[in-house]
Amino acid sequence: MYVKVSEQVFIRKTSRGNYILQGDHVIEVNEIAEEILSLCDGTRTSEEILHKLCQCHGEDVEDVRGDFEEFLKTMVEDHILEYVDAPQYIDPLYQYDRPYSINIEITYACNQNCVFCAADAGTPLKNELTQKEIDTLLDEITELHINPVTITGGEPLLKYDIVLHMVRRIASAGLKPIMLTNAVLITEEMAENLYAAGLHTIQTSVDGMTPEVHNRIRGTSTALDDVKRGISIFKEAGFEVHLSTVLNRQNFFQLENILAIQNLFGSDKTYISFVHPLGRGKDKKFHLTPQQVRNYFVLSHMTDAGEILNEFIPRERCSIGTSPVVTPTGDVYPCMLTKFEPLKLGNIRKTTLKEIWQHSPLLKELCTCSVYKLEPCKTCEYRLYCGGGCRGASFAYHGTIYKNDPYTCGATRLIVKELKERGTKDTKERYQTLCEEVVE
Repeated sequence: MYVKVSEQVFIRKTSRGNYILQGDHVIEVNEIAEEILSLCDGTRTSEEILHKLCQCHGEDVEDVRGDFEEFLKTMVEDHILEYVDAPQYIDPLYQYDRPYSINIEITYACNQNCVFCAADAGTPLKNELTQKEIDTLLDEITELHINPVTITGGEPLLKYDIVLHMVRRIASAGLKPIMLTNAVLITEEMAENLYAAGLHTIQTSVDGMTPEVHNRIRGTSTALDDVKRGISIFKEAGFEVHLSTVLNRQNFFQLENILAIQNLFGSDKTYISFVHPLGRGKDKKFHLTPQQVRNYFVLSHMTDAGEILNEFIPRERCSIGTSPVVTPTGDVYPCMLTKFEPLKLGNIRKTTLKEIWQHSPLLKELCTCSVYKLEPCKTCEYRLYCGGGCRGASFAYHGTIYKNDPYTCGATRLIVKELKERGTKDTKERYQTLCEEVVE
């Protein structure tokens, strides 16, 4: 059987070591581990990889076989590697030579009216990208092999024909399409067509566990019933369904049920985030307090023994720039949370995505903006825990990327206090190591 990475591996490189983040699990990798993963491209058997590795390093095959097989076993258990019956080539490691993934907002039209929508969606913008312009963008994405490609909005199903066309183009190029949708407009026929075209993963939102809460947040009187119906249709058609919940002051009292949302709604994965100060989310009445963020963290990381289990890596910066967004009018921003005019990288109607990626001085500046350049973060004892937070939030509050993320800052101090007091033995040791690195 052939060995391949399940999906391209994104190794977070820091001056303190290199890490793979697999969900909440952190895996530290050394040079040999990285070399092995680089050979797992789906065209070699494990025996071929072992022999090539030993040939490169002048080692005897039998001397290293045990450690090698144990490494492969661990990587398979962590869903980083998998075995396939026939060769299936995949570029194993992300090399930072192109965006890792990309988000395409095809419209800002929306059939809901979410109270904290970061896109401020509702009505379509004038002069949104045509299908021909999107095709040109997809050609370039294919050439650069950016994978996955997320189709979003607004509500993308308001442009169902374009979505179906995009899915066919993306899937036929060997890339993975993902769609973010509120699931209101989906029909059985649409779901079957999209699945047949190559779309197998969708993400939708549940922002409240009762109609009163969810419907108020989503801005329609039938929102919860609609999303339940949509999830059922997608699941029946064979889709992998991911659920997203934005924690805010209107739904925080339902936190315990929200943390159980995967079981309650039968989703395959869940994502929980906070309101971002962008679009309608700038209204602070939706923002959680530092104490609420702390409470969420404790509850979501608590073991049955009443301890906090938190695997983390030294964070010197966020991953800004690795997953850019293209807006409905072709503007390119570093990520979904940095859509501020001064942070715009360019426009695909004027400049190719490749040229923006390779030559944008702003992108280069953003990608080298480490915690050691931020005020007051560079001297903070917690700097390697939070990495200074989100650069988009920093810009939203301060008008510059070179200051702290105040939304995260207060909560981080409370969270670290909990780690010191109630962390598992491994968690406390991780944090102690982090403190020693800060002192260095």
